[in-house]
Amino acid sequence: MPTDLGARFDSTYTGKPAHISPEDLLIFDRWWPTVREHITEVYFDVGLGPGRPSPAGTPANYAKMWLRLNQKRADILAVVRDEVWIIELRFAANTNALGRLLGYKGAYLEDPKLGANVRLMLVTNEYDADVERAALYAGIIYTLA
Repeated sequence: MPTDLGARFDSTYTGKPAHISPEDLLIFDRWWPTVREHITEVYFDVGLGPGRPSPAGTPANYAKMWLRLNQKRADILAVVRDEVWIIELRFAANTNALGRLLGYKGAYLEDPKLGANVRLMLVTNEYDADVERAALYAGIIYTLA
């Protein structure tokens, strides 16, 4: 199933990203001003991968809703120079967030709408040495906001 980018925004974006939790919005509001000047385009709540197939005989309009509910959803995809960053905002992140990012990367690379040079970033509000170490070994950028 193709990557569903949704609406494109640029670095001047000042709104509230779609479908973001209140905790993650606090993280976004601290993080976004520190990176926005490097980003040329950004997408929020990006659909990745096929999700679970809809039941047989599902009408097309319901199948689209089914996909939206069952597809993996990356918080942010951003274009930074010649790279696509897949970004997870996570309140009190643990190592599960790193697994999510790796899954997002695999799903995105099956249909790389913005290019295949992908970096992963975890943005969280609390430091965790185990998460930082695992992120380092996985090649994931780990940052606090």
